Amino acid sequence: MVGIEETDKGYAMGAGPFRLAFTWDGLRWSHALSFEDRLLASSLEMDPERDDPARLISPAYQQFSHQEGGGGVQALLVGQWGAHHCSGVFTFEFENPGISIAVDVAVRSRGVIEALAATYFVHRTSGELRDANPSMIVWDLEGQQPSRLRFEARAPSVVCLADGGRQATSIQASGRVDPDSLTQRLYYRWQWFPR
Repeated sequence: MVGIEETDKGYAMGAGPFRLAFTWDGLRWSHALSFEDRLLASSLEMDPERDDPARLISPAYQQFSHQEGGGGVQALLVGQWGAHHCSGVFTFEFENPGISIAVDVAVRSRGVIEALAATYFVHRTSGELRDANPSMIVWDLEGQQPSRLRFEARAPSVVCLADGGRQATSIQASGRVDPDSLTQRLYYRWQWFPR
C-alpha cells in the first residue's frame, strides 16, 4: 500500500523500502529519494547567488498539498522563482513489479525561459551505473533486496548525466522550451523494481 505521512521536517510518500521525502527549508520544498533508509537522490535547488533566472535547473516550490486515491498518492506543489510560476505533480504508485514516481511539471512565465530542467544529485557510484542514454539512466542497487533504480524522461523531455565526484552523479531531466508558449512542460519518472 502506498501512503503518505507527516514527518518532523515535512512529508514522506512511500511503499515498503522505497520513499520520497519532501522537506521544508524555510524558503522552499526540496525532495529526496531513499531505499532501505539509504539516500539515493536529492533535488538540486536554484540558488539566486549562482543561477541564471532564465535557466531553471529545478522548479521552485513553496506550497505543498497531497491527495490519496486509486492505489496511489499525489504530492501537489506550487511556487515561484522570479517571473516563473511553477507547479509539479508527483504521482507515487505501484507498477508491477515495482514502484514509480511520475512527475509532471508546468512553468508559466512572464519572463524569458531559455532552459527548463529538474536536477538531482544521485548518491550512487559509477560502478553501480547499469545503462545511460537520452531517454533513461539505470543503476543497480545492492541490499536486502537486489533491485534497480531507473530515471527516465517522456518525449520531448530527455535525461543527461554528469560526473558528481567519486561517490555521486549529477543528472537532469530537460524539457524542450517552446518560445511561442507561455507555459513550458517537463515530464520524467523515477522507477524502482526488483531484479
